[in-house]
Amino acid sequence: MINLKPLRSKQFPRIFLDLLMLFLAVVHLVLLVFDSTYLHFRNLYYYYLPTVVKQYDQVKGITPHQFTSEYLGLASEYFNACRSTGQVDRSLQNRLIERSDQMIEENPFERAGQTGQLETVKENIRRFTGIKTSSKKAFRSFWSEGCARLELRENFYHRRVARYIQTNFWRAIDTNGQPVDWFVGVDLGFILIFLLEFLISWILAVRRMGSDQKILFPLYHWYDLVSCIPLREFRYLRLLRILTIYFRLIQSEIIQIKDHPLYLRFVKYQKIILEEISDQVAINILSNIQAKTRLGTNREMLEETLKSYRHEIQEVILLNLQKFRVSTFHTRGDQISEIISSLLWESIQASSDYKRLRQIPLVKEAVDQALNPARLERVVGESLAHFLASLDHTLKSPEMTDFLSQLISDIIDEVILILEDERIQVLMEDINLKVLEELKKSSTAKIWKTFPAGSGQSPRQTQPLNDPKN
Repeated sequence: MINLKPLRSKQFPRIFLDLLMLFLAVVHLVLLVFDSTYLHFRNLYYYYLPTVVKQYDQVKGITPHQFTSEYLGLASEYFNACRSTGQVDRSLQNRLIERSDQMIEENPFERAGQTGQLETVKENIRRFTGIKTSSKKAFRSFWSEGCARLELRENFYHRRVARYIQTNFWRAIDTNGQPVDWFVGVDLGFILIFLLEFLISWILAVRRMGSDQKILFPLYHWYDLVSCIPLREFRYLRLLRILTIYFRLIQSEIIQIKDHPLYLRFVKYQKIILEEISDQVAINILSNIQAKTRLGTNREMLEETLKSYRHEIQEVILLNLQKFRVSTFHTRGDQISEIISSLLWESIQASSDYKRLRQIPLVKEAVDQALNPARLERVVGESLAHFLASLDHTLKSPEMTDFLSQLISDIIDEVILILEDERIQVLMEDINLKVLEELKKSSTAKIWKTFPAGSGQSPRQTQPLNDPKN
């Protein structure tokens, strides 16, 4: 789909140049393909596009072959004589028979790569005359009949003999021993245009992006330079020029293909291939990790990691402990006091010493007065308030910081010691292997099968965030 809106922008000169170069590159590529295949399809062009053959034979240095042209002339003279006088000169018959023998022996079609045409003519003449053993005898029989069966023989000759002989040609050879080919002049004309466009783009790149482009630009666009070498081997690198210009036009939004069914299908199969490759890579990586896990390297890695980041772990834990908010306990102080005092009262009541004291006369009243739920709750509340008041200051004191640092360090040492336990090692290995196996199973799931062809969607994609500028 063509979008003409960008042509109205300030980028019009660059876009117009890209469009012009794309047109010229496509025309040039079409001419290259036509020239490269011309000799192969020349017989087809000869029958259906004779004007094209007449003009392009001059470019390839092709002229009618002298021998086959003479042979066709003699045959035309032969049939004209039969139609006009009803008889043909014997010498003309002999000349045609001699030329037929010479054509079979010398094969004037070989140089033009048309030997197949001669073989077809020989096969056809043998079938027509019924002489299967010798092409020379078949030609001699055909031309010796004189004017007998004139219409039948003439129709056969034009359809089954002359049609194939007249495609033969002679191609001139230049001083280098190579066939003449003037297409190189056409090719050089396009090369000069492409080199001029490359030079202009190079100058603009240096002005726009700095002097580094003096070296980087030809390196990035090496294929443009290589394709301009006027050798047959490098010609088809010019297809890359078409592709690069085409992609530039897509980036300029002149050509819009994102909604085209073919593009969507291409994207789908591209994602399928990438998913298949990435899945195999992921499985290989996970298999290697499993092998290392069985060797016990994961435990060593964990120990080394804990030792390497010991100070960082201490700092993070200390920082979070010092951020501890004591104020949250003040708001729930009554509830905490009630819970603690209730637990203490239940513990006191369950104590055997408390029960014995209450059995002593005169002591029971003193014990009940000193130890009761209300008093316990008041004492706990006062103690908790005092504790919370000093806790915030204590957490940030140097003494507490040193204590907590040492405590955290001791905990890390204990964790490292625990990791050396054989049962812990076996458990960690089993867990790691199980997790890795599940990851391998998930990697083999073909996610692309859940989406229809051409949808261009993937469950691994996330919805883009709305652009705040829109």
